[in-house]
Amino acid sequence: MKHLKAFCYNGKEYEPSDIKSRNKLVEMKYYRLTDLNRENILIAVNSETPYFRYKTLQINV
Repeated sequence: MKHLKAFCYNGKEYEPSDIKSRNKLVEMKYYRLTDLNRENILIAVNSETPYFRYKTLQINV
């Protein structure tokens, strides 16, 4: 699921267009992102069309 905005633990809200800014992307990765309800962890996807998506959990078996 793609999200239109993300909340960062540095107190800022980001939009997908912010992902193209190198400085903002570094902040997003350093402080981590959640959805606006602060319930789910998000990651920034820096592609031709940037977006935020849920972080999937890896289970090692």
